[in-house]
Amino acid sequence: SATASDFQAVSGGKLLQVLSVDTDAQQSTTSNTYADTALTLAITPASSSNKILVICNVNMIVKLSGDTSCGIRTLREDVEIQRTSNCNSGSTADRRVGSASWCSLDAPSTTSEITYKVQIANENNGVGTSYMNYSARAAASQLTLMEISG
Repeated sequence: SATASDFQAVSGGKLLQVLSVDTDAQQSTTSNTYADTALTLAITPASSSNKILVICNVNMIVKLSGDTSCGIRTLREDVEIQRTSNCNSGSTADRRVGSASWCSLDAPSTTSEITYKVQIANENNGVGTSYMNYSARAAASQLTLMEISG
């Protein structure tokens, strides 16, 4: 059986830092070009071999009028690391999605400060309006970064 000293000898996989930001501010777009949201965080990894666990939860995704859908993506600087498309498409009727959540394990290979951010777009030629945090009664949307030793 394992002893405490067996676990102390394990290298890698240790949680080094956790950063989080949340917002309940309503954001909307009519453009099919991805735009920044308030979910933006900078982190400086302690080692270039460390990984960053990116956890995102976006609440009250809504599209109003027009045959469109809301696209949401996470970027490390200018590199897309996760994308969720067609969150609410299929007709011209208003559609609502309670929330969308995802996580990605990223390997930025740097010790320089890097910025992660969530962007939204109104897909399908930008007809209608897409929203994040549509209702003031919705839980806040959140972006969390966890540095894990390599």
